[in-house]
This record gives sequence, C-alpha cells and structure tokens, in this order.
Amino acid sequence: MTDAPAPAAAPAAVPAAAPPPVVAFALEECRLSVFALFESTLRVAGLAWRLTTPRGAGPVVARPRQRARSRLHAELLALRYAGPALGEAGCRGVVVRTEDPRLVRAVEGRSGRPDARGRVEARPLRRLLERTGGYRLEVVRPIADPELVRAAGGALDEAIHVATERRERRAVALEEVVARAGTVHLRWRDAGWIANGRYPVRLDPPSCECPAWARRWAGVSLAGRRAARLPCKHLVALALREGRADLDELAALGRRAAPE
Repeated sequence: MTDAPAPAAAPAAVPAAAPPPVVAFALEECRLSVFALFESTLRVAGLAWRLTTPRGAGPVVARPRQRARSRLHAELLALRYAGPALGEAGCRGVVVRTEDPRLVRAVEGRSGRPDARGRVEARPLRRLLERTGGYRLEVVRPIADPELVRAAGGALDEAIHVATERRERRAVALEEVVARAGTVHLRWRDAGWIANGRYPVRLDPPSCECPAWARRWAGVSLAGRRAARLPCKHLVALALREGRADLDELAALGRRAAPE
C-alpha cells in the first residue's frame, strides 16, 4: 500500500504593505499656511507664512531670500523658518497648507527624480512636523489669504532690489578689473603664459598664482565666498587676449578658478 502524498504546504502569506501612517491630532490643531514667489532670472524668492492656532490667526511673517533655486526650494525654506513658531505656540498637530503640490510630495517623501534634492531637504522638516504630535499636508489653490500673498510679493520685490543692486555693483567692479587688465604684460614661457614676468596664468581651467587670487582664496570653497569673487586682472588680461570679451564670461572666470 503506497503512502498517501503529503499535503502541499500552504503558500507563505505575503506580508501586506504597511499602510501609510495615520496622523491623529490631539485636542488642539494649528494651521500653517506657507507661500513663496520665485524669480528665475535672479534666482531670488519672497517667502511668507502665517500660523493660526486655536487662539486665532497669527501675524503674517515675510522674508526675502537670495540664492533660491526654485519655488519648491523657497517653500521648503519658508516651512523651515516657520518651524520654531510651532513649538513656541505649543501646537499639538498641524495642518500645512500650500499652493505647490511638490512641497507635499517632498515632505511625504514621494517626490520624483527632479525633486530628489528637495526630498533630502524635506526630511528634517518632516521630523519637525512629527514632533508637534501629528501633521497633515493640504494643497489649496489659491490660498485664500490676500495678506499672505501680498507679503510674499513684497519680500520678492525686496529680494529683487537687493540682487539688482548687487549685480550693478559687481558690473562696475568688473569694469574696473578690465581697465586694470590693460596694465598686464603677458609672455609665453615654458609652455604657459606668465603675467608681469612672474605669475603663471591659464584659462582652462582658470588659474592664477598672483596674491590677489591664489593666496587670498586658497582653502575657500566654491560654495562659500569665492563663488561671488571677481577674477584677478591677470585672468581677465589673458581672456581678452584670447578674444573673450563678454562681461558675463569674464565674471565666470572668477567663479570657476581654483587657487594653485
């Protein structure tokens, strides 16, 4: 008599996907409205936010921002700047309202490849919101708070004014460097250009060993103050000799140059 075949083992249960966390608010609930405007040419932004608690609506807070990368970056910054007010107000749960759905995706960790950097920046913001006891993100179009929108516009105007003045001062300073470049003597020696008989200088990549560049900016990262540094007169003189006379191109020599 043959043995009956053993019953087939039941297939292992496939674990169900973890449900999204349920955000439970405590007795009190705060509402944080954030709004940002971005100017792409100057890469500046105007930020504004308002915190409303069970005690009533708070004042609108606005802030100009230089060197913004995008509107999403600006709204992430607005959320970060507004964060301390949540703790000061004793919020136990907060609704964040925005017009930009990308902010919601970034904070929730659902942003795609174009917003990968924003997703990284949003992680500490998500932890900040979680510490209030719970949060919810809402997209509201448009945000029905004219004062908030006006404040962001005013902050953007201020940022544009400051950036425009900075550009104008930089243009004047660059013109002075171009004028001083006329005093530079360039000579080809040992397979390279020498400025004024002692400073090796080249354009690709931009580099000069003069004290005005190599010593002053050694050890300063491109992400720091050197990112806005004008090129020295020797770099400009060589660029002009090579037919590079565009002011924007000359200014870029300083941003790309690396001290020896």
